[in-house]
Amino acid sequence: MKVSIITVCFNSASTIEETIISVQSQKYQNIEYIIVDGNSSDSTNDIVSRYPHVVSHHVSEKDNGLYDAMNKGIRIATGDVIGILNSDDILASRNTIENLVRGIGNDDGIYGDVGFYAQSSFSKKKGTIRLLDLIKGNSLEE
Repeated sequence: MKVSIITVCFNSASTIEETIISVQSQKYQNIEYIIVDGNSSDSTNDIVSRYPHVVSHHVSEKDNGLYDAMNKGIRIATGDVIGILNSDDILASRNTIENLVRGIGNDDGIYGDVGFYAQSSFSKKKGTIRLLDLIKGNSLEE
C-alpha cells in the first residue's frame, strides 16, 4: 500500500528538517513525500532540496493559504492513503506509518497520540495527550 504524506509550509526553516528526517526514518518504505511551500523567503527550500531521496515532489509557489496548499498536495498525491504532516510536526517513531498501514481495515479506526513540545525545540517534551482524551475534552497530561 502506497502512503502519500503531504507537508505544507511557509518560512519553516527552523523546523522543516526535523519533519523531513522523521519521514526519512520510517521503516515503511512505500511512502510518497510531498512538500508544498508557499514561496518561502527564508532557507526552507534550500533545506528541502538537500533531501531529494526523501521528498518525491517539492512545489514552491505563491498560494492562497493553507488549504489551497493542501489541495495542491492532494492533487499531486498518488497514494492509497493520504496523510498531512505539518512542517513543525514529526512522526514520533520509526514505526508510525507501518502501524498506520497495519491498522487500516480494523473496525476500531485509526488514531494516534499527540505529543506537545516546547516551541523552541522538538527535544523538550512538555507532555502528551491521547486522542480519545482530546475528543472527550480532557487536557494535557504532565
